[in-house]
Amino acid sequence: MVPQLIVFAHSHEAWLIPISILVLSGIGKIIWDLLKKKNPASSNSVSVGDHSKATIGVVGTGNTVTGDIIGNQNAIQNNFFISLGDKPIQPKESKEKIEQDLKARVEVEAIMKLSNTPHNKKRLREIFANTKDNAVKIQISLILGPWFDPTEDSIGETITLTEEAINLAIRLKARPELAALLSYKGIFYSTLYTQEYVEQSVKLAKGQGEHRGLMDYVERELKHKEDTYKKSFAEAKSIAEQEGNYEALVAVFLEIGQAAALRGAAFLLGDIPRRIKEKEAMRAAFVSAETIIKDQADRLPNNGELQIANLQHNLANNLRMFGRGEIEEALKIEREVTKVAEKYGDRALYVKSKFLLGRLEGKPVPDYFNGEKGESLI
Repeated sequence: MVPQLIVFAHSHEAWLIPISILVLSGIGKIIWDLLKKKNPASSNSVSVGDHSKATIGVVGTGNTVTGDIIGNQNAIQNNFFISLGDKPIQPKESKEKIEQDLKARVEVEAIMKLSNTPHNKKRLREIFANTKDNAVKIQISLILGPWFDPTEDSIGETITLTEEAINLAIRLKARPELAALLSYKGIFYSTLYTQEYVEQSVKLAKGQGEHRGLMDYVERELKHKEDTYKKSFAEAKSIAEQEGNYEALVAVFLEIGQAAALRGAAFLLGDIPRRIKEKEAMRAAFVSAETIIKDQADRLPNNGELQIANLQHNLANNLRMFGRGEIEEALKIEREVTKVAEKYGDRALYVKSKFLLGRLEGKPVPDYFNGEKGESLI
């Protein structure tokens, strides 16, 4: 359906700030050992410090680190809950021989532990283009998905890399990774849909978009993007459920919820019934994700409190896209998130939470449209 008039202002900041910081989830997982070794379960974690292993992966910062801790607690920053190590890839499921690129593997593993800077992302894309190691390509896409920043990166290029990695994951029978990649594809296409909806709405508001041929073209484009994100999310959810992989399933629901929130923000004044429908879809997705985490709580560190706090942080950030009526709820949620971050010494979550609280409490939003820069969360 061709969009009607929509008034879009930069008060909906999540459209403009780095999505990888406050919105997107990701699976920061080193997968080549899982594809190579006969007993991959023995080597599915990332070494942290001298004596500890972080078996819970990371979403948000893209790495698991020690240091920079609030208070005196010597905690490990596990900034999310995604880990595919509980159900690793079994090499016997794929007959394809993995051509290893040891130099690339070492470099990619090192970059995973760094910040998502333009330089690091550029280097990952260079490695992706030059390596013949398919496991490295999949790993890079699993990093670039949550590291995507619309102010720095090309969504078209990111989709191209993601789709190549999806095909490789299918060939290698890397099913949980495939679910994650499909969910990234879903939110990227949902974002393209939303952007085109807004652009056409602005044209209509200016009396520039009413040419019949142009409207037919836009309608076809919108339908293609809508069909694609719906299919991608459905396939991702189905695969994660078939694998019985709760981490991948939570990641999929998180992407579904956040994509719905972005679409709901775009429907402000343009299509109120759809705006309401997207808000309901967003809430339902977050409820599903939280239910899955709670069902696994006895298997998680601290009964999953940090996992749920990160999920709630994303929920609060999405709620603010639906206007003043949701701000009080978002504030209440985020204040609890800050308490959990302080309790466990999660510096990364604490910084993001305080940043979001500032926005919710009325701190001015930078004018991103005209090039003004916001504060860095890295």
